[in-house]
Amino acid sequence: LKSLGTEEVFDRLMSSDFRINRDLAYKAIYIAYTNRRAEAVSLAQSYLMLPLVEIVDGQRVTRVRDFNVAKKIFNVFPDEATPILVNLYNRSDEITRGNIIRASGGGSGGPPIKDMLVKALDDKSFAEEGTPDLMGDPLRVCDLAYNQIVFRYGIRNVLRTISSAHKIETRDYHINILKGRL
Repeated sequence: LKSLGTEEVFDRLMSSDFRINRDLAYKAIYIAYTNRRAEAVSLAQSYLMLPLVEIVDGQRVTRVRDFNVAKKIFNVFPDEATPILVNLYNRSDEITRGNIIRASGGGSGGPPIKDMLVKALDDKSFAEEGTPDLMGDPLRVCDLAYNQIVFRYGIRNVLRTISSAHKIETRDYHINILKGRL
């Protein structure tokens, strides 16, 4: 992997071996990109600007595998990724902001990531496009932030996850409970 180009490594990281074994994927990312971290983080950042799922010419296009590799790159190189994610969040559209919130889960990043997540609790923009198979309204940026905060910081005695099956009013109710506990 070290000898491959940045994009070639990224493509290889989407193989089943790396999808199944997270530790192997993290080790491969570190070895392949350690001397070109900025390139890797920049490439990963470009995948945040695309919807995870969309309908193109009547066909469902999913970019979940790309997103998962990008997220792993951010997790392996949090010192390089954190300022880029926070800066990108502050100047992006709602789809990108939603993807940034999703990508921030599981990695470190300290106070800047926590501040971004708390700020996102006030962002009622829809973070994904509605698709015919979606139950209810699409998730909003604040819904994703709620999920990340509850998971990331182990908040207890609150609703574990907000989903598209929840009504907007129910989501807002639980977000307000979480805000009161922060």
